[in-house]
Amino acid sequence: MHVPEFAPPVSSGRAFVDAMPCVRGLAYAFSTHSCHHIHKTTMTHPLFEAIEAKNLAGFRDLLNAELAKPDGVSLVESLRDGGDSLATRIAQRGHVPMMKLLADARCGLGAPESRHMAPLHFAAERGDQRMVAFLLKNAHLGIHIDAPSTLGETAAHLAAENGHVEILSSLQQHGAKMNLRDQKGNLPAHFAARGGRSAVIDFLNLGASPSLVAHNNLRDTPAHMVNAERGAEVIARLAFYKGLGAVTAENSDGNHPLHLAAISGDDKVVEALLKAGVAPDTPSRDGATAWIAAKQEGHQDVLLVLARHGVVGPPVLASGPVEKAQYQVLLEAAGASRVAGPAARQQGPVALKAPIDEKASHAPPIL
Repeated sequence: MHVPEFAPPVSSGRAFVDAMPCVRGLAYAFSTHSCHHIHKTTMTHPLFEAIEAKNLAGFRDLLNAELAKPDGVSLVESLRDGGDSLATRIAQRGHVPMMKLLADARCGLGAPESRHMAPLHFAAERGDQRMVAFLLKNAHLGIHIDAPSTLGETAAHLAAENGHVEILSSLQQHGAKMNLRDQKGNLPAHFAARGGRSAVIDFLNLGASPSLVAHNNLRDTPAHMVNAERGAEVIARLAFYKGLGAVTAENSDGNHPLHLAAISGDDKVVEALLKAGVAPDTPSRDGATAWIAAKQEGHQDVLLVLARHGVVGPPVLASGPVEKAQYQVLLEAAGASRVAGPAARQQGPVALKAPIDEKASHAPPIL
């Protein structure tokens, strides 16, 4: 015999059910408990709907109804919607009073969602200082301050990338470590550089942190990972705090921060690196310079910056201008090692563009 699937009420009946949390709870229970020969239909638990609606009174009533059941706390902690626990969803929405209701009921507040992002991760990422403060105050309810996500990111990583210095300070005061690595070996300092967060670099430097010059798994330092929009400020601070070595290290591809900036066309970062004292003709492991990389990629703004610093053509060897054959080898090396960052390296090599005008191989070109 065919058994029809459960369907929620519609029209005026739906409005009636929405207005009555107890009836909605019964509807949810009916939809998620069935014998083996009846098709089970998944519905969002009314508690999650109350969170989305920011309905504090409705959330409280529904929570009390769940807690009144046998093993009510365990039942509440086990509820999921799209992988989220109640606590993670509340943290995502920034509703501290609802989180307080869970804490008052002694429900765990540290349960992660499917990516192992716990409530503290979401609050730190959003810059929600009130939520972070509340969670740290209730750390005894299952909150692990240095817990990693699936990608190995801690709350400190996420706060650093998004520039939330006050949250980083709060985390550190409660014992969070600033030198933990994600799966790719990145420290919070790498995340701060990637996000262009110069204020975070200032904060991390206060503790004389060696993380500002640390290498990740690909041998990238924070200086290798700066972004184009705000990277110049980060470069200036790294060089000021840690010296020239902080912005001239070589990564696993043999590239220095200057080469990566030239390859990516980040003219402001190139300018900042040159002002910090980086030699404009510094060769990569393959012998390519920033000028060759920028010319190969067609980044005229970078070539203009290099020209202002006296570099207007291919490198010159002790014996004179680079011969045509050797210059072409350098161009091909620049194309073979071209990298826009760690993500691009994972995508594999990129096809070379057409060689530049051979007439430029013996004389500096006019830009």
